[in-house]
Amino acid sequence: MNKRQFTRIFPALLCALWAAPAFAAWPERAITLIVPFGPGSNADIFARRYAERLSKAMGQPVVIENRPGANATLGLDRVAKSAPDGYTFGLASTTNTIAAPLLQKTVPYDFRRDLTPIGGIYQIPTVLLVAGNSPYTSYAQLLAYTRANPDKMSYGYAQSTAEISGANWRQVGAVKVTGVPYKSTPQAVVDLIGGQIPVVFSELSVALPQIASGKARALAVIAPQRTPLLPNTPTFAEVQPNGLSLVGFSGLMMPAGTPREVVDRMAQVTRDILLEPDFVQFLASIGADPLVFATPAAFGDYLEKNEPVWRQLIQAAGIKAQ
Repeated sequence: MNKRQFTRIFPALLCALWAAPAFAAWPERAITLIVPFGPGSNADIFARRYAERLSKAMGQPVVIENRPGANATLGLDRVAKSAPDGYTFGLASTTNTIAAPLLQKTVPYDFRRDLTPIGGIYQIPTVLLVAGNSPYTSYAQLLAYTRANPDKMSYGYAQSTAEISGANWRQVGAVKVTGVPYKSTPQAVVDLIGGQIPVVFSELSVALPQIASGKARALAVIAPQRTPLLPNTPTFAEVQPNGLSLVGFSGLMMPAGTPREVVDRMAQVTRDILLEPDFVQFLASIGADPLVFATPAAFGDYLEKNEPVWRQLIQAAGIKAQ
């Protein structure tokens, strides 16, 4: 090794030696979990239960910070711009990773460049929801009305899977309906129950309590198969030819540059939590299935493989970036 090579390499080696002891003791203080959705959303419900388990496993508090807005990109941008020291991480989803650059003209980060995947956490279906006192007791009845009364029906949505579901309904159902974007699904469901909007595409976890109470009614599940939580509710593809059957996903990410040993430990602890029998039962109670990957890299590969699938769906639905 010549002097020039040594001069270039030595500082990096020195930094690595200094960093190793520092991160060997990680975490030494509270960790912040950024939730880019509002309180009461499926992400928030999950995050609070997960944070309790993670805090016990890590021996440090895990603080929840809700940062909703801009199709969940506001919160993930907060993660991307945080120090890569292992003390800030956040929830990622179809909405703020794959879908964001396809649905928004401007996204303040590049999830491939600015973020580091930790792992998947769950998949959760979307449901086509009407109020409990709605005259529509089946999708066929709703479809018949919308076709007979063009431009008189509207639907609410608050995340990318719901937006694509609504666009797919317009396309394959050949209906003229108006999509109304909401900042959060709970807000949309409140308006549904209050009679302000007749249809909402909602995450199952948010809709389940309202369905159980009779305040809302699910007419179809946007998923490849029926959910055990609503065994009598058909999938959208069952009641509508070419109906969407894709499920959105959620995962965890840290800022790019976070030390690999920190990412790997967070990934391992998260996998352990997701596979605990009572945590699996908790996920099932909110209509979710664990989405577990062997390594952080495997989750990154999953994102890459799903991007063209979502791109094709968004283009086929005619959704333009806004």
